[in-house]
Amino acid sequence: MSTYLYLLLIVLIIFLIWLFYSMKLIIDYKGEDIFRLKLRIPLTITLMILLISYYIYWNDIILHNRMSIMQDYWWLIIIGFILCMLWPVVMLKNIYDLTVVIKKLEEGHKVEKKCSVVIALLLSIYLLPGIVYLQLHLNKIRAMLRN
Repeated sequence: MSTYLYLLLIVLIIFLIWLFYSMKLIIDYKGEDIFRLKLRIPLTITLMILLISYYIYWNDIILHNRMSIMQDYWWLIIIGFILCMLWPVVMLKNIYDLTVVIKKLEEGHKVEKKCSVVIALLLSIYLLPGIVYLQLHLNKIRAMLRN
């Protein structure tokens, strides 16, 4: 595997840890499991493992020039396409749910500049800017709760 894939994998894992930790903090504050983490975490991690395994498999086929296998396993191409379409949907749904809850908490505490769902989703496409944006809003909520 290439260095870039490892780098992307590390950034993705950091993003997932931050995302689920932030959800857990909000659950602890609200006292109810509004994100259904017991279902969400295994689903997201399983999908990530399937997608990475699929990528490694096809990377091996391409590197060893075994493209004739593709004729026999055309269904793997379809599975890969479905996985590639499903992953962004699952990730954006996680981010959307977190952003909506942050926005509701900000409205409850009467914060002036509320979290924007559109901005959060657009920044989260690039992973790290999305973390920074949402973390700033989480920090506002924490500051309000301390007072």
